[in-house]
Parts: sequence; C-alpha cells; structure tokens
Amino acid sequence: ATENEVKGTHVASFPTLKLFKKDKKDEGKVVGGRTLEELMSSLRAENIGIPAIEPLADEAALKTFIERNNSAMIYYGEKNVDSAKVIKTLSDQFYFVSFGITQSAAAVKSYNLKETTLSFFKNGEYSKKSLSEPITEESLKEFLGQNVLEQFSSFNSKYNKLLQALDSTAVLVFADKSGNPDISKITSAIEADGSKLTEANIFTSLCDDMSSTSHDHYNMATAFQANGKDQPVYLRAFVYDDKTMVKYKLNMSVDDFSVDGVIKAVKDIKEGNGSPILKSQPIPTKQKGAVVDLVSDNFRKEVLKSDKAVLVEFYAPWCGHCKNLQPQYDAAATELKETAGVKLAKVDATENGELSRRFEIKSYPTVKWFTVGTDKEAAPIDYPSGRDTKSIVKFINKKLSPGSISTEATKDGDVFVLTEDSFDLNVFTGKESWLVE
Repeated sequence: ATENEVKGTHVASFPTLKLFKKDKKDEGKVVGGRTLEELMSSLRAENIGIPAIEPLADEAALKTFIERNNSAMIYYGEKNVDSAKVIKTLSDQFYFVSFGITQSAAAVKSYNLKETTLSFFKNGEYSKKSLSEPITEESLKEFLGQNVLEQFSSFNSKYNKLLQALDSTAVLVFADKSGNPDISKITSAIEADGSKLTEANIFTSLCDDMSSTSHDHYNMATAFQANGKDQPVYLRAFVYDDKTMVKYKLNMSVDDFSVDGVIKAVKDIKEGNGSPILKSQPIPTKQKGAVVDLVSDNFRKEVLKSDKAVLVEFYAPWCGHCKNLQPQYDAAATELKETAGVKLAKVDATENGELSRRFEIKSYPTVKWFTVGTDKEAAPIDYPSGRDTKSIVKFINKKLSPGSISTEATKDGDVFVLTEDSFDLNVFTGKESWLVE
C-alpha cells in the first residue's frame, strides 16, 4: 500500500482490510478482525452471501469449523424443522456468533451429539452443554447468554454486541493495570457467586488497558467518566434502551463489592433509581435570573423530582429563533416568579445530549411542559401556544388553574364548538384526535 496508492481509497493505518461490494463504486468499507473467526463475523454482517449458518457436510468440515472458532454452536438435525428455523432467524441477528448445521451422523459420531440439539463447543472442545427441543427464541437467547458470555472477561466489541442482542446488563470494572490496582475482592466474589449474575442476565467485564488513547478500554473509560486519577478502580454499569447505551455509576465501592450488592444495584437502575452518567455541562453554582439553568446532572432534581410543574426550553446557542424567544421567556418567568407550583427553565440541548435523546428534541427551540406527577418523565407535553410573554403566561395559568377558565368544548349538534381557551387544552394537549374546520 505504500508503493501503490489507489485513488479514493483512504487508508490511515496498516494493515487495513476493506470490502468493496459488487456494483458499488465507493472507497470501500473497513472491516474488522485479525482472526479468521472475527473476519468471518464482520463479513457475515455485510450481507454479501456468506451464510449465517455454515453447512457442515462431513466430519472434516465439522472438525475444521470447531477448530477455527473459539465459540461454536452446532445444530445436528434437518434444516427445515422449527428449531432450525429459529436458529436461522437468530443467527442473522447474532452474526458475530459462529453457527453450523449438519445432517451427517458420521460427522458427529466422535462427539456423541444427539439429534435435533444445538451443542456448544469452546476452544475446540465439546463443552457437554446442549440445547434440546423445543428450541425457541427465548431459550436460545438464554443458552447463548449462559455459554458465550463469560463473567469478568475483557471488554471488546463482540462482547458489547452480545450484551445488546441479549438485552443484558453490563457491570464494568475500570482498573488501569499500569497502576497495579487491587481488584482481588471483586474477582473472588465473581468466582464464588458469578452464576447468580448469569441467572440474573448481568455480566461483568474488565477494562484495564489504558495504554493507548485509541484502545477500546481508554475510550470506554472516557465515556463512563472513569479515567481520572482520583481513585484506582471505578465501577460502572450500562443497559440498552432502544439500541442506545445508557450509562450509570454503580453506587458501590470496591470494599463493599458483592454479587448480591450488584444484583440489587442493577434492580435499582431498572426501577429508575440509578445514577445515570450524562453528557453534561457543570451544574451552575449560582442561578441567574428567574429562568432556572438546567444541565443533565441537575435535570432530575430540578425537573423530574421537583414538587413543581416545570416549563422547559430546549435551545441551541446559535439558534436565531431561540434568541428571539429568550427575552419573552425571561419576562414570563419574572412575571410568574411568585406564582406557587411552577417554574420556568432552560437547557442547552447541544451540550447536554442525553436529554435531547431522551425527550426526542429534533428542532430548536422546543418547549415542553412537565407536570407534577408520575407521568412527568414519560410524557411531557409539547408547548402549543405563542412565543410571546402573554401566551406563555396564559398557557401556564390555564395549566395551574384549569377550572378558572372555561375549557369545555361545547356541542352544536354533533359538532364541538371551540374557543381560544378550549382549543389549546382539547386539541393540542388532549388525548383524542380532532378534525377541525
């Protein structure tokens, strides 16, 4: 590559593997993998005709397949039965796991495999673990989690993909090995009771190689706020929410580490009581003016757990419409400053990205009304009215005292008659769909 530069095929490091698909005139796509197993996994993901389940016609093909893959799943049975169809469906999803299928009794004779079973081979050896009929998506996912995923293995992209596909919770231990941190209590606890974690679909993983800023462990530590020098070991966790990794601090020290404690901490996270790690500006040391300045790290306290209703403006500093709204919004906050049960707030959505993702902010400014109650986080209401002080104040007063203004839609025969006051609360924020003339 140093002697033969091909125009339009940028290569930044060596070796680099690029896939050039038929009939596509582009610079090629970089594919990962430094072993045959990793390379096959990457190519299967590209839908170029490599089968998700590799057919194994005879003993030689079976033996080569087992030796080639560190983790191999082999189904012995006909390919048109229901179990084989389930495996085929999930093998497309779990393209990074090596699946094989054989109908040859001679091929499996030396391993004594049973017909219509899925058997697991690890590092070239039969693990004596198999999944029998009936094989369902649920039972296959559980089987993969219990066998392919291992407790306290080194974190890598394949491990991450498995966690996501299996809807598992990950507990990460960040411990830079260059500082010789003492993690013996953690390893001892996992060795003794790791099966409890597996049963709870929780998997632990170690990130200890911070030697290069390009290493996965270093980048993960940065994303999880775990590469500081203030402590030798950091405990973190993550779950996937609609394919998005949601990161948490694990409220537990190394000295307090226990498997039961981890299970409880993960339960708290899933019940909404965890400590999320969010992209956040620093929490303001002092609030300026009547509008409360929000960041990711104080959003839960100031909005979701507040005993007041909150109108929140999600803005971008460069947005002209946001700049036009600001004096009107500030004036409304000042006017309502002494009003009980409400506050106005704003957040820079470009610097606090987790909030933008969570509340699906697509444009600026977006203003949302968070009511007091259990549905505050789940379903804030889009502010439907004008971007002037009078409209903002009127909207909030209606929300705080709906009975003081007539918001009922009166009927004229089979047709409802709406007014300015009833329109907002029935059409914009009501639960029904309206056809309005």
